[in-house]
Amino acid sequence: MRKWLHDNPWFWIVLLLGAVVAASLVTVVIAELNRPEIVKPA
Repeated sequence: MRKWLHDNPWFWIVLLLGAVVAASLVTVVIAELNRPEIVKPA
């Protein structure tokens, strides 16, 4: 298994890209949940 991971660097690239996409999705979800309400003056 360790040799396979060492011989396939694309696996790490895919894993990194997946982690970046997941982190950005989590950030967007948290931002949507915590969106401030805009209060219009009456």
